[in-house]
Amino acid sequence: QSALLSIQYGLKVLDFDFWWSSDDVAIVMHDETVDRTTNGTGTVLSLTAAQIAALRVDLVGAGQNPQRIPTVIDLAPLKGRAVVTIEHKSGSTSQVAALAASLAGMEDTIIIQSFWGTACAAWKTAGFTVMPLHNVNTAPPGDLYADGYRWVGHPFTGTGTVEELSLVAAAKAAGLKVCTFTAGTTDEAAAAIAAGSDLALQTNPSGR
Repeated sequence: QSALLSIQYGLKVLDFDFWWSSDDVAIVMHDETVDRTTNGTGTVLSLTAAQIAALRVDLVGAGQNPQRIPTVIDLAPLKGRAVVTIEHKSGSTSQVAALAASLAGMEDTIIIQSFWGTACAAWKTAGFTVMPLHNVNTAPPGDLYADGYRWVGHPFTGTGTVEELSLVAAAKAAGLKVCTFTAGTTDEAAAAIAAGSDLALQTNPSGR
């Protein structure tokens, strides 16, 4: 519901994360545990999809609008209405092919992102646009491009550190599009765009 409301207010790109439940359902959740954002406890991986479905997350505070936790399949109504970036948060890839098949038709809507090379490779094989997220194990930009990737994600702090600016420049020089994360204000997002970012993810789109 919050995603659909965001689209109504004009947002064109929405960012999500997912973890696998204990029975291999892709659960939309930023944290590894459900403790901070729901009325439950435990890691996503330790809970079944049914147990997670019974939990509630309050979107507006004070118990006014409790919502169930969505699965990645629940994002299907966003097809054609926004670009959806989804971070694959764990290294497990055994269910990627099945999930990708369930998301067939959304290849032009979804960009999969991950710090895990195994996850990136599995989603690329499944035919989705994939954005490796930069870490110490990330291949050089030229190698990523040669391997068929066209996006890379980079952290971007404030107006950008010297290292971050250099990483963005190197990725652009290799022909990659760059997504930067995560700006706290519109000014920080603007700084990332000025540095060459093609997509600057922002935690607070209002800029406040």
